[in-house]
Amino acid sequence: MTSLFLSGFANWGIFRYVAIFVGMSIEGDATLFTSGFLAERAYVNFPIAMAVAFLGTVCGDMLWFYMGKKMKNRDGFIMRRVERLSKPLDNQLKNYPFSTLIISKYSIGIHRAVIFRFASIGNSFKDFLAKNCLASFLWIIGVGSLGYLSGASFDLIKKYLQFSEISLLIGLIVFIGISSWIGYQNKTKGQ
Repeated sequence: MTSLFLSGFANWGIFRYVAIFVGMSIEGDATLFTSGFLAERAYVNFPIAMAVAFLGTVCGDMLWFYMGKKMKNRDGFIMRRVERLSKPLDNQLKNYPFSTLIISKYSIGIHRAVIFRFASIGNSFKDFLAKNCLASFLWIIGVGSLGYLSGASFDLIKKYLQFSEISLLIGLIVFIGISSWIGYQNKTKGQ
């Protein structure tokens, strides 16, 4: 193992799966993709990681549903933000709730707001749970598999990554240099 993080992660035992559960409850996309990648690299067991990811997703989504039920009559920053993001989807949530839930899972930035809104417009928890579990399952299969497949292709592109790291470093140095030069030029013109 060449990574300090990965060698430490490999020794976490069951806490690897706890980290996946918590990560999926808070932020799903990156955690799910990374879990699939790590499963291909044999740092976690793929079926167990995806099952834990499913449970974490469902628990996190239930929390957002509960918050939507509790806060539906309140006025504040959170409600204004949720309404701005998801109110245009009210018609779809009422007429096509499953389709809207699954599409929102693939749409970065609106999924939590859609669940929040799903609850605040009066949908039942039982209806939400049934539709969300199926949507979550399909989403986990899709994104988790993409992570797994990217781990499989990692060996093919690994040698090119070192060149991109060097290019990024050179680009950062050039950017800092140009920014400093522009700042210096502006300062001397102002005097």
